[in-house]
Amino acid sequence: MLSTNAVIERIHDTWIGHERANAPTQVLALCSERVRWIPPDGPEISGKTAITEWLLQNPITILQLETSKRDIWVTGRLASLRASFQTHGVDIAGTPQMSEGRHQWVLEAEPDGQWRVLLVSWVIGPDGDSGHPR
Repeated sequence: MLSTNAVIERIHDTWIGHERANAPTQVLALCSERVRWIPPDGPEISGKTAITEWLLQNPITILQLETSKRDIWVTGRLASLRASFQTHGVDIAGTPQMSEGRHQWVLEAEPDGQWRVLLVSWVIGPDGDSGHPR
């Protein structure tokens, strides 16, 4: 049986794989129904439907996505994951986009024992302290 940290690592790896494949529906399948995203330059977005709409309004085709410096903390039925990322992509007009920063997740073990992402926030900039999303 996998340790909780290994389960969280697997969820993160799966999420990043879905992002690399430009598959937001699969990304959201890893989330709780109560999921909230907190982008660095806008208000909090609550729920899968609202997040899907936000993604459709801010389309980026990801060409390359790398993560590093992953840290995980687990306390009972809650876990936190923090990692650095660097993304290269293009927007809807074909303009190259590059961002780097840090993302933070809160995960919760649901009653069925499955871990789901409950909260996602991120900051953009080489030190993860300024800039724009994605």
